[in-house]
Amino acid sequence: MFHRTARALAIGRIQGLVCPPFTPYKPDGSVNLDLIGKQFEMIEKTGASAIFLGGTASEGASQSVAERNDIAAAYIAEIKKKNSPIKLIQHVGATSLVESQELAKVAQEAGVDAIASVTPTFFKPANLNQMVSWLGEVAAAAPDTPFYYYHIPVMTGVPLTISVKSFLEAADTKIPSLHGLKYTSQNLCEYADCVLACDRKFDVMAGLSEQMLAALAMGAKSSVSVPFNLPFAMKYYQKILEQYKNGDLAGALETQTHINQLTFLLQHGGHGHPVAVMRAMVHMETGLDFGACRLPLTPISADTYKTVEGKLKSLGFLA
Repeated sequence: MFHRTARALAIGRIQGLVCPPFTPYKPDGSVNLDLIGKQFEMIEKTGASAIFLGGTASEGASQSVAERNDIAAAYIAEIKKKNSPIKLIQHVGATSLVESQELAKVAQEAGVDAIASVTPTFFKPANLNQMVSWLGEVAAAAPDTPFYYYHIPVMTGVPLTISVKSFLEAADTKIPSLHGLKYTSQNLCEYADCVLACDRKFDVMAGLSEQMLAALAMGAKSSVSVPFNLPFAMKYYQKILEQYKNGDLAGALETQTHINQLTFLLQHGGHGHPVAVMRAMVHMETGLDFGACRLPLTPISADTYKTVEGKLKSLGFLA
C-alpha cells in the first residue's frame, strides 16, 4: 500500500500511542537539551510506539529553526543510543515556507522516520489548490521521507470549507511522499471519510485522546495527544487499546470515560493553558522539571499547582 519510498515501506502504519513531548527549558529560557535523555526514558517506559516532535505540546511554533533541529538531533541520538524501536515524526511546519523547507531538508538528512506540517497560520491557504501547493513544496524538500499533513484547524484557522478528504484525494497524485495525516478535530464524520479516502490508502492518526475509543471504532491504528506525556494517563490509554483489541467495548468505554475526567480538568478547569498545566502534572508525578513554557504561554502559579495536584489525587490519578 505504501509503495512510494523505502522509508514509507519501513514505517508502514504507525501503531499504538504516539507521544508529542514537551520541550524542557532552562531558567534563562534556552532549550535544556540535557534533560531529553531522561525524558526519552520516561516516554519509552510508557510503551509509546512513536514520538511526534515539534507540534503543539513541543511548542515548535515558539522555537527557532536551529532549536528545532537541535531538539530533533537529541532525540535521534537517544533512539540510536538505546537502539529503540520508537519512530520519530518531526513536525516541520512554520509560517515561512523557506523555514519549513529548511527543517524538512535537515530532518531527512538526520534520518527521521517521517515529517509532518500544518498549513501556514498568518497568510492562510484560501482554497484547496493553495493548500496542496504549499504542503507539496514542504514535502518536496524531503522527497524520500514520508509526509503527514497535520490537521488542527482550531490552531491554524484553515478554512473548514476545505474538506480533509478532498485534500487527500487532490494531494494523492501531487505529493508523492504523502503518507497520511494527524487529524486533530472533533469532526468524527470527517475522520471516517479520511480513513476511507483513496481506498484506505493513508495512515490517519487520531489526535484527540478523549475520542480515542470512537476513533478506534472508525479504523484508527494510532493516536497522538498531549496527555500521552503523562505516565499515569498512558496506563489508561494503553488499557483502552487492549480492551478494544479484546472486544471488551463496555470495559473500554468505562476506561475512556474515567480518563476523560483528566481532559475535562484540562479544558474546563480554568487553571491555564492545557500545555502549561500538563507540564506541571509531569513534575507532580515524576519530579522532572521542564521549566517555564515560552510566552505567550505562562506557567501555572504555586497555588494553582497545589489545586491541580489535589484534584488529580481526588480522581485517583496520583497517590
